[in-house]
Amino acid sequence: MGEQAWYSYPRGEAHKGVQAEVQRIRDQQAQQRRDIVHYMRLYAAGNVAGLGNVMPIDRVADYLVRHQSGPTRFNMTAALVDTAVSMIAQTPAIPVYLTTSGDFGLMRKARKRSQTLQGQMNDLTGDLILDVYHDVAVTGTGVVHGFINSKGLLEIERVHPLEILVEHSDGLYCKPRSMHRIRIRSKEELKALYPSMAWAIESGGGPSQDAVTDFFLDQTSDRSEVVEVWESYHLPCGKRNADGTFKKAGRRTVCIANATLEDDPWHEEEHCFQVVRYRKRPFGFFGAGLAESCRESQNRINDLIARVARGQDLGSNIVVVNPVSGDMGVKPSQITNQIGLVLNVPTELGGAPSVVKWDGTQWDLQEQIKLELERAMFVEGLSQSQANGEGAGRGLTSGVALRAADDMQGRRLVSPIKRLQTACIGVAKMIERLNDQLASEDESYEVRAKYQQGRQTFLLTSRWAELEIPDGHAQVDMMPMSALPTTPQGRWAAVMEWIEGGMVDRTYGMQLLQFPDIDSYADTQLAHIDIAQWQVEHLLDGEDLYPYPRQNLQVAMDIVTRSELKAITMGATPEVLDAFERFLVRCEDMAESAQLAAEAKQLQQQARNQPPQPMQPGAPQPGAQPGPRPVPQQGPAGPQQLVQAPPMRPSLQQVVA
Repeated sequence: MGEQAWYSYPRGEAHKGVQAEVQRIRDQQAQQRRDIVHYMRLYAAGNVAGLGNVMPIDRVADYLVRHQSGPTRFNMTAALVDTAVSMIAQTPAIPVYLTTSGDFGLMRKARKRSQTLQGQMNDLTGDLILDVYHDVAVTGTGVVHGFINSKGLLEIERVHPLEILVEHSDGLYCKPRSMHRIRIRSKEELKALYPSMAWAIESGGGPSQDAVTDFFLDQTSDRSEVVEVWESYHLPCGKRNADGTFKKAGRRTVCIANATLEDDPWHEEEHCFQVVRYRKRPFGFFGAGLAESCRESQNRINDLIARVARGQDLGSNIVVVNPVSGDMGVKPSQITNQIGLVLNVPTELGGAPSVVKWDGTQWDLQEQIKLELERAMFVEGLSQSQANGEGAGRGLTSGVALRAADDMQGRRLVSPIKRLQTACIGVAKMIERLNDQLASEDESYEVRAKYQQGRQTFLLTSRWAELEIPDGHAQVDMMPMSALPTTPQGRWAAVMEWIEGGMVDRTYGMQLLQFPDIDSYADTQLAHIDIAQWQVEHLLDGEDLYPYPRQNLQVAMDIVTRSELKAITMGATPEVLDAFERFLVRCEDMAESAQLAAEAKQLQQQARNQPPQPMQPGAPQPGAQPGPRPVPQQGPAGPQQLVQAPPMRPSLQQVVA
């Protein structure tokens, strides 16, 4: 008869089942967890936790000694990992909502929701994605955990793979129903979070010996003030009820060895962990990383370097041969490894003293070291030039050739890149679910995120409930943030090629560069584009806007016209299209009035420069009262008749209203 599942224990007693399952999984996966420790040591050259090159415990020390040869003088593992991380995770992706076609209102809401989610994801993750992918490259697996903290705020954090426990048969196809997270936490912190359980927390023991091994805890320090905490999840099953719960709910518990601190039902269809793998194994939850694939090459390089160093220590030496009369020869006991050794030899062998130098470097072994490095990089789809920061094409000088070489080299990394993008979608959906949960508890829940208008970035606060999209009408997808190169030289070359090829003009090219050195100049030069894009955003909401008389009306009409055509294809409402048309008519009227005023001013200037004409018969004398104005005859209109007074300039309040 099998053991009782941890999630079937009575409420308040889950810690008994969780403790048994955690220990069972640790015993089952002891070899795998030691491998992960070994991979971290390979990358860090032994100093994983910053405490020096120390072994966690004796039994792990024996394992590491058997699988690692000598000290690491040339860390090929670190070179491979850092190169892969910089290439795969260098271009971030942003979440966007894809909606059903034809519903303009839904598209506008999806766009605002995308902007909010993009800013929130950027604020919450930051450099966390890079840290997680570093775990992916070293250990094969990276984990992101999303949750609502004790202050009621949404939080995203990195989880080390050694903190995650999944039973092998449950995670056979990477879709486990139960997951456990192990953390070392302060007793003081736990007592503040769970004051009613302070007695159990205080009487609880310290971390287990497995936790000491996994987390490189100092064995000499006092660990009585910390405790091992297990946070466990089990997914629900069956159909949902009308209120959104499941007929057979899942379970979430927070336990220590002697008590259950939290025990609540779990009604989400997915775990609050997002997992990304470098390579997927045929079976099993955990992936395979770069350190695993290059372990034998790293050990071979360590052996070769040690042999070369030994040969140099023994053989590469300077010997002074000193002829001495009457000496019977060199005795074996006189030959040592001392630098600058003086050997007295019979006079017959030479006249003056001489220096003898022998090179003990074994050059065939040196070449083998280079070959091992090239083999490892070839297998992983990398190159030595990329590790040196030179790109994929050594010896290539043109921008086109370099980009083509980088593209060809990058095809070898398509699978890891796709897996990272899939994980980013999962993180975005996890943030979305947590936002929905907070909004269901408080309708006034607001999300603050960065929002960009033109070239300016602001903080935008939105009520998440107002951005709600009905189920089945939209889905989250990830799109690259930018297809331009990340280096200033590459971005400059790409934009200049687009300008010279006629794909973009100089003004828009300046907007694409985004160089800090010219931002202050570009902010003023591109102000006409920025205000036009700002006006488009308000027009899409159906607002009635006036163009500002001093803005570039031609640029405004071009941007607004293109945006109106795009809005038509999106199924914009008549009110929105009317707002676009009114704005364009006002731009045309202002442009026409400005042109007529310029022509009138030119005619007045010409009139001042012409000599006075002789008086015609019947013309009034100077100073006389003018008579009635003659009615103009029908005929071709002259310039004076075409001049109309320009319309009254709208006030600033009307412009920004």
